[in-house]
Amino acid sequence: LIKKSDKEEILKWIYTYSDIQKIKCIKKSFMTTVQIFFLDTSFLSVDLLHDFHRKDICYINKYILLSGIIKENGIKILPPAYDYLYIFLFYQINNSSVPEKYTGHFKNLMEADEKMILDTLKTNSGITAKRLEETFAFTPEIKNQIIAHLKTLSSNGPIKRLFRFFEYQMNVLKDLLRNKGFVLTFSGVDGAGKSTILFE
Repeated sequence: LIKKSDKEEILKWIYTYSDIQKIKCIKKSFMTTVQIFFLDTSFLSVDLLHDFHRKDICYINKYILLSGIIKENGIKILPPAYDYLYIFLFYQINNSSVPEKYTGHFKNLMEADEKMILDTLKTNSGITAKRLEETFAFTPEIKNQIIAHLKTLSSNGPIKRLFRFFEYQMNVLKDLLRNKGFVLTFSGVDGAGKSTILFE
């Protein structure tokens, strides 16, 4: 998550690295994806998020997250409550349960930490739960309750949602024109592990 005004400075910083062969920026209304191709043929994709939009809905107020950032060992991170808020809303709005790689982390929290997360969920999504585990699975009912709550917020007024809807349609159109398709191959001698990678 970045401030939109910081995007150009971040891109300039990325361009200072000498081991980069090519950089491709894919700009959308709520984020910029920076695809970095290195001289050693390795590749890195970085998403510079500056808003949290899903189609016409703003599902998190970015200023709430930015104001809650803390430093740990010199690195800026989100506290657990905001960390889970993003994970929960992102997957519920996209019709998916919270993946196990996240649920395993949030299952064994201290009682005070769990309560803080549940309070944050209630305030920012309208979802009330006694235990955090109750929020891991996707259900249409939970999603509908979230959407209904988000539509009551000033950030999701009719005009703002209409504007975002047109932005979303432009994003889709640009993706259709930009993505011409690609071929992905797995090459290697017998026994190198091609089949293992594909099955995993």
